[in-house]
Amino acid sequence: MFKFIIPADNKKMALVEALFTEEAEVLQKTSSSGKYISITSKQVVMSSDEIIGIYKRQRK
Repeated sequence: MFKFIIPADNKKMALVEALFTEEAEVLQKTSSSGKYISITSKQVVMSSDEIIGIYKRQRK
């Protein structure tokens, strides 16, 4: 499971969702003020290297 909290911005949201495969379950929840979005993704990975790779891609 991966979790990201980002500013409520469609472009940033699309970039985070693009980190995951189409099979991943992606859930979004907007904060009560509407300023932030919490993105939770459930994706099966086969190694710890895949997990690290996702977080490295996210930093860019």
